[in-house]
Amino acid sequence: MMKKIISIMALAVLMLVLVGCTYEPALKTSTQNYKPSPNPREDSKAEAPSSAEQYWKFVSLKTDDDKEIFGKYYNANTEATEPYSNVAIILLHMLDKDHSSWDKFAEQLYLENYSVISIDLRGHGESAKNTGSWQDFTDKDFNNMVLDIKEAKEFALHEKKTRFVIIGASIGANTALNYAAKDKEITGVALLSPGMDYRGVEIENPALSYDQRPILLAASEEDTYSADAVKELNSKIFGKKKIVMFKDAGHGTDMFKGTELDKELLDWLKENIK
Repeated sequence: MMKKIISIMALAVLMLVLVGCTYEPALKTSTQNYKPSPNPREDSKAEAPSSAEQYWKFVSLKTDDDKEIFGKYYNANTEATEPYSNVAIILLHMLDKDHSSWDKFAEQLYLENYSVISIDLRGHGESAKNTGSWQDFTDKDFNNMVLDIKEAKEFALHEKKTRFVIIGASIGANTALNYAAKDKEITGVALLSPGMDYRGVEIENPALSYDQRPILLAASEEDTYSADAVKELNSKIFGKKKIVMFKDAGHGTDMFKGTELDKELLDWLKENIK
């Protein structure tokens, strides 16, 4: 009887040893503060560009103030030889728009082997389901959109990206500069139709704090509020600047229609994000 008990105990010890050998600890992310959503969206990809449809996915992100933000993520081919596969480009839409306003340009970026995350800022698109409508926002709510960018960057860090660029349109441009002024890991920003003050999101002080990093400023001449803002920013920022002015091109991402804005942005990225 004793021999049987000893045999059973020995077998149990052997099984524990085997289980211990096959255990793998949880993967550590590249940032300790990253909080991936436990339930990422599994939406249909019917609207995806045909040449990139198998490479993008919807993601849900949880911000520091406990807001759920949705976005679309294009993951570049990290095994490619191009020098941009470790670059993450964060795209920020205009007021009353959502991530879909970037779809065409996001595909262009992806085909150049950039990783892209275009988010629905709080109050907009899918994010509004959790955060409420932007129409009810206070100036503080609009200024808190920088937390959405922070989480998008944390997501990119988790995806092992090491260089970060923010491209924003209208209030997205103002929000981009506000965030980049405080996060020196942002390599560069491109501002489409910025304004000195959109819904309480001001950019004069962030412009002075942006230092010498590359920046692209774009506007259309008839959009006088933004055109004047570009001129004023040009006088306040002393780093490597590119100024792009169009005629009768509209506002923000509307400027992609009938212009070479996409080419201007791609050329600027290739020249500055090395």
